[in-house]
Amino acid sequence: MYLLPRVNLELRSRLLELKPGIRSVSLQNPRLRGDQISFNFTAEVNGDPARYELDGRIEGDAIAGSAALSGKRIRGRLDWNAKRIAGGWNQVQNRKALAMIFGTAARKTSHIAAKFCGVFLVTGFVSAPAFTQDYGDTPYVPTPQNVVDKMLEVAQVGPKDYVIDLGSGDGRMVITAAKKYGARGFGVDLDKRLVAMGNRLAARAGVADRAKFYARDLYETDVSRATVLTIYLLPEVNLMVRPRLLAMLKPGTRIVSHDYDMGEWTPDLSLILDAPDKPVGRDHRSKVFYWIMPATVSGKWRWQLPVEGKPLNFELALHQNFQNIEGTVEVDGRKVAIEDAKLAGTQIGFSVVVNDNGASLRYQFSGRIVNNAIEGQAQIMRDQAGRQLAWNATRTELWEPAHASLKPPQLPQMPN
Repeated sequence: MYLLPRVNLELRSRLLELKPGIRSVSLQNPRLRGDQISFNFTAEVNGDPARYELDGRIEGDAIAGSAALSGKRIRGRLDWNAKRIAGGWNQVQNRKALAMIFGTAARKTSHIAAKFCGVFLVTGFVSAPAFTQDYGDTPYVPTPQNVVDKMLEVAQVGPKDYVIDLGSGDGRMVITAAKKYGARGFGVDLDKRLVAMGNRLAARAGVADRAKFYARDLYETDVSRATVLTIYLLPEVNLMVRPRLLAMLKPGTRIVSHDYDMGEWTPDLSLILDAPDKPVGRDHRSKVFYWIMPATVSGKWRWQLPVEGKPLNFELALHQNFQNIEGTVEVDGRKVAIEDAKLAGTQIGFSVVVNDNGASLRYQFSGRIVNNAIEGQAQIMRDQAGRQLAWNATRTELWEPAHASLKPPQLPQMPN
């Protein structure tokens, strides 16, 4: 078996009721496309390890298809007919439970004139929306309402925001953002039934004009309009979608993820909270991760400041990895490292300490990045005295940030 922890616990009592000798085997390479299902597993029959490759068509609570057997003494193809004996389709999809199928098969081959009958308990994780169509999909597990509220609170959602939810399920994230904060937005999901449910619930909540849901692949969704993006995806899916977010989202867009982070992209904020209504996990707790999409600031920047009656030239060389920045400033031919560097969306700040005739001269810069320009304030501190000047910098060289060269995750290939 390869199930979620909570499902393992729910299943345990059922397994203990099995007759001695009943074997539980794990599905391998399960695939579901529309009403077509296929998977394989290995089990012993009279001491002979045999591989079973099954494919068929689902009709209600039954599957009809064929099974290919390959073992030392048993080999051939037979008809496969299965009947579900536990859990209806709605229960399977909504609770992410398991499909328990007892299958019986009969075979006759030319080289072995015998009839084989076997009974197996097959447990497998069946996910929605649209089940697991391919690697990179995400099973539908609803985010508890208190976690939804916390995610929107962390993102500081307001009436001017446009919220996009990838893998929107029943729509509660965008509906809450619209109803509680006056925001607008949409959600996408592969499961058309969940999409229809989301639109019905939005209408019932009176926010159908501000919260809409579409049956759409998240990898093909244009998210450039978002000021807030919310996700509850599997860890590898986060990594798969990360390059798209970095390429499409505007600097300053807030991203909030339930439970899973973004790998090398460290969050600006993370927290853990109780989630008593969470349908998966043993401890009923949830993690929330928050990022602000950083502007691209890597490269060389130049500006002048009037210091002691004469213009002083500055050249900043910035290196960037996501929101983490470091670099050096050359001031009148002297190069020093920047300190206290911070990048939050389009807001940048750092300081430089220069030795000036035995005394420390501290420059503190803060400003807003607009394309290849920075507009802000520079504060010059000598001893206890200080003064503030306008700061306008221009980028003279654009460098690719370090995170742009990260390789995409190496994911296993699913068989056709």
